[in-house]
Amino acid sequence: HPEYGTPGHLTANGNLQLGENKYLQASATLNNFFLDTGLKTAAFFTDGEGDIPCVGPAIPKAEPYITQVECYFATDFDNMMYNAPVVICANTKEDKEIGFVSFDGTDTSFSFSRIDIMYGSNSMLATGSLDIDRNLRQLNFFTDLNLNSFPYSFNGVYAWGEWLSITGNYGFEALVNYGKTTDGSLRCNSLPLSYGKYSASLSVDTNFSFSSNGTWDAFIDKFEISELSDNFRSKPKIVFAGEMNDKGLIASNILYSDNISSLDGNGFILWNISENGFDDAVVNISLASPVSNEKLSFGGEARSMSQDKFSLANFKKDLYFNLTTGIFSFPISRFITGQGAGNTVSFNINASGTFENPLYAIDVIDSSILLGGNNLVA
Repeated sequence: HPEYGTPGHLTANGNLQLGENKYLQASATLNNFFLDTGLKTAAFFTDGEGDIPCVGPAIPKAEPYITQVECYFATDFDNMMYNAPVVICANTKEDKEIGFVSFDGTDTSFSFSRIDIMYGSNSMLATGSLDIDRNLRQLNFFTDLNLNSFPYSFNGVYAWGEWLSITGNYGFEALVNYGKTTDGSLRCNSLPLSYGKYSASLSVDTNFSFSSNGTWDAFIDKFEISELSDNFRSKPKIVFAGEMNDKGLIASNILYSDNISSLDGNGFILWNISENGFDDAVVNISLASPVSNEKLSFGGEARSMSQDKFSLANFKKDLYFNLTTGIFSFPISRFITGQGAGNTVSFNINASGTFENPLYAIDVIDSSILLGGNNLVA
C-alpha cells in the first residue's frame, strides 16, 4: 500500500531455555499492516487451482483495513500464558470504523479486559472471561456488554457434549441439551435490540429440537417485537404464536397493534428446499380489526424456474412470483397527521413476474383524505 506512506513493520523477539528447566518467552509487534496483505498470503496456500476459493473473495473487502498488534507469550511447556494489550483494526477510507481489543489468558482461562468497536453509528463496549474446569469438563463464562447504550450481562456454563446454559438480564434464559436429538428452550422479556437509529424490544418464549437427519421444530408460545426508537410515529408492535420447522411457519395467532388500531388473525408461509436449493414457497396472511372494518390480506407464491441449482446470482431472473395484497379501511392517520376516523383508503395490489421483468397493478377501491379542512373522496 504505497499510498499510505508508512510501510508495514513486524518486530519479533524471544528467548528459549533448554535443559531441566525449559522455558520459552516471545513477543511480537505489528504496525501498519493491512489485512488484505495477510489474506493474499493465506490465499496463496489455500485457494489452489480448481478449489472453491475460501479466502480470496474476502480480499477486496479487507483492502482498506489496517492493523496494529502487540502480543506476548510464555510457557514452561507444562503451562502457558499470553496477552495482547493492544489489537487495533481501523478502516483507512471510512470514518467511525475502528476496533480495539485487549485480552490475556492461560491454558485454563481467557479474559478480555476491553473490546471497543465503532461501526458507523453503532458501537459496542464489552468485557468478559472464560474459565476451563477440566475435572468437570466444563466451560464457565460471562460477559458484560453495552451495545448502542443498551447494557447486557450474560453468564453461562457449557458441559462438553452434554448441555449449555446461559442466563442474563431482561429475563434471558437459554438451555440446550445435546444428544441424538438436540433440544432446548429460549426465553427473554423486553430484550432491547438496536442498529443505527432504530431500536426495538424483543420478547420470546419458545422450545425447539434438532434431529440428526437435519429436521428441526420450534414451538413458539410467544414472539413479540415492538418499536422503541420513535422513528415510526404509530409505534408498531407484532405478536404471534405458532410452530416453525424446516418446512415453514404456521402462526395460529397474529396480533398487530399500534397507536392507531389493532388487527388480529393468522397466517402461514411454507417452502420446499431440495438438493438444488430453493424450489417454491407459498404464503397467506389474513388480519382484521375486531372493532372496525379495517382488514389486511396477503397471499402468493414464488418458485424457481431454473432447472439448475438456485443461486443468489441468478435470483432476479430465476424467481417467479405471483402476489396479491388487499388492504381495506386503512387509516390514513398512520402517515398523515390531522386525519379523522373516517379518513381511510382501500385498495388491491397485484404483482407477478420476475424481478427483472415484473408486472404490477394497483386498484384503489375508495379513499377519503382530509386536506386543507376538506375531505377528498375517491
